[in-house]
Amino acid sequence: MPARVEAISKSAAWWESYMLQPVGVMFPARLQGPLLEDAVLSTSGGSVTAWVEEGTGFQLDARTSGGGVKAEGVTIKIESGSLGRSKLVGEVNGGGPTLKLRSSGGNINVRTS
Repeated sequence: MPARVEAISKSAAWWESYMLQPVGVMFPARLQGPLLEDAVLSTSGGSVTAWVEEGTGFQLDARTSGGGVKAEGVTIKIESGSLGRSKLVGEVNGGGPTLKLRSSGGNINVRTS
């Protein structure tokens, strides 16, 4: 079974493809367990914060058009972009399925829970 995605914001919806896409809100989500398949978290007009369990491996693809990407508590082998910039792509804790994070008009944060 794929990682459970718990949307902390009441305005978020959960699609079967594990795509969460609220509009105009700060969007925090907690991923519980390992990612067994690709997942997408995106928002328009707000920030995205993804909380992952310590040691979880995945491929990070984070991009924002109006802010920066930050990461705390994870080890990232950066392939392109950089911390604090609008794009950060790389292998987290040995890699795995892709966690795609998108924000239009906000920051993206990846943190350990």
